[in-house]
Amino acid sequence: MRNAKPDTRHLCGVALLAVIGIATVPTTSFASECVTLESSTPVLDEFRRAALVFVGHVESIDVVTGPESFRYRVRFRMIEAFKGSKARTQTLDFVPIVGSFVFEKEQRVLVYAYAAGREGYVTHCTRTRLSGPADEEVSRLRQLAKRE
Repeated sequence: MRNAKPDTRHLCGVALLAVIGIATVPTTSFASECVTLESSTPVLDEFRRAALVFVGHVESIDVVTGPESFRYRVRFRMIEAFKGSKARTQTLDFVPIVGSFVFEKEQRVLVYAYAAGREGYVTHCTRTRLSGPADEEVSRLRQLAKRE
């Protein structure tokens, strides 16, 4: 029985195709642009511009489709509201845009929401994120809410 040697030309061709494939993958990332924006936007500026600012617990998420729109309907149990409605529960429609925060059931989130016309709200490139009980940004928002 003869030892079969791999065809090195074939292996080199496969390796070359893999390198070309990796090199042609687009490297532009809208989400990475948002990371820079949200971390550099001061809390005060974001608070002033946002229509709603609150800490909430995500209770449910539904997909809403219509003839001209697609959005997520998110129901929150309000933990603390800093700007906008002070209702105990709030159901908001969010327009999905690249760079928007992705809500998941049972999350505790700090939300900065901007009005998007009749369609609902957006969180695109905002400071919206997961939030814990000892969140320093929440302490800062309490101070800002008292001044407003």
